[in-house]
Parts: sequence; C-alpha cells; structure tokens
Amino acid sequence: MGLLRSGNFDLVCQGFSAPLDQQKGTVFVVHGYFDHTGLYSHLIKHCLQKGLTVVAFDLPGHGLSSGESASIDSFNQYSDALLRVISEADYQQVNKPWYAIGQSTGAAVIVNAIVENKFPLRDFESSVFLAPLVYPKHWVRSCLLFALVRWFIKETKRNFTNNSHDREFLNFLRSSDELQSSKLPRDWIIAMMDYQKRLRHFNTIDYPVNIIQGTEDDTVDWGRNIKQLETKFSGAKTYLIYGGQASLG
Repeated sequence: MGLLRSGNFDLVCQGFSAPLDQQKGTVFVVHGYFDHTGLYSHLIKHCLQKGLTVVAFDLPGHGLSSGESASIDSFNQYSDALLRVISEADYQQVNKPWYAIGQSTGAAVIVNAIVENKFPLRDFESSVFLAPLVYPKHWVRSCLLFALVRWFIKETKRNFTNNSHDREFLNFLRSSDELQSSKLPRDWIIAMMDYQKRLRHFNTIDYPVNIIQGTEDDTVDWGRNIKQLETKFSGAKTYLIYGGQASLG
C-alpha cells in the first residue's frame, strides 16, 4: 500500500502480485461510486488465481483517499487519478500485458480518459466494463427533478439500494462499513452530466471492450448505456448475466 499525489488529492494505492512463475499480466481495477478497494476482494482473488497482478486504488473522495466524500468537480479528476496510477506502474515497470476493469462509475472513469484522449490505448490489451455508468436508471425523470432543485440543495440523502444478491454484503454496506458516504452531493451529479455530454460528442474508435451487464440492474439504464457504448467502441462485445444486479465486482 502506498500514496500517490494526483492534483490536490492523495490516492491510496494497493498492489497484489501473482507468483512470479505464474504472472500473465496486470489488471488495473477502478471501483464504483461509493465503493473502495476493500470491497473488491472477490475480483482481486479471481485475477490472482488467473495469474494476473492487480493494481487498485481508491478514487478521490472514496475509501482512504483524500477529497470531499463522494464528491468531485469533474470526472476528469477521476481519470487523472487513474492516469497517475498508470504512470507510476509504467515507471515501476509493472508486468505487461495490461488490462483495465471498471465497475459502473469505474468504467466511466476509463471511458472518460479515452474521451479526453489521455488513456494509453496502445499499452492496454483490452478493458472490461462491469455495469458501466452513462445514464442512471430513471434518468430523464431524475434530471427534470434535479433541474428544479439544484440551486436550493447541496446534497441529498443517499438511498442504499439492493444492488446485489449477497444480503450479508448489503448489510455490511449499510451498517458496518465506515468508509461509506450517506450523502449524494450535487457537484457529483453535475460532473456526471458533463461526462455524458462529452461522451455523446465523442467519435467512434476501434478498441476492444468487453461489457458485462446484469439484467436485474436497477442502478443504471443499462439498455441505453450499452447501445451508446457499442456505438462509441466498434470493438465492443456485450455479455448479459441474466438475474445479475449492479454490483458485479
């Protein structure tokens, strides 16, 4: 575990190494909104069993990294944090080939870096987007409501949804995880809307992306999101998990 500086943020980073004689590359894991690296033990263990070293970090405002809890001014700050971690991995000569996995907002962080033409595509074999965020569920209705109240409220109370079939995990998030935020800041919503706009105007590129999506996901508007991402990434392949919910990491 170590610290990296990205802009005004201190990022807590962790590395998990597969045995040297089994290493087949490195996976960069980008967690979802309200999450942190500590919630991804199953994914990390799976990657290690496949011989993949794992590099993970807490996004600004999440987990042990610095920043206002669950808030951000721009998704570019998230992407800059990812790029800072990638730059350090390159400096440390972390084992290649490289892959990236992003859960929900984590996928948006990778997409945003690509949209901004900053993501080192040639260094990555492919990326995996787990329940990727573009538009949340019921976004049109929420957007209209937000337009009415955005000037009067700074944050709203977070609604803990049943985004996993693992009830023990859900109870842990609600009651025991001290790194969870209880608020949804207005600034984060504005930053997400800016990301949506820039993605809409992004030209199609040929980059191998695997989209994995649960059909019972009530967090994102997954049908709409998949259609948009497939138009932006001509090399995209989509895999549906029937009965799967939002938390796939």
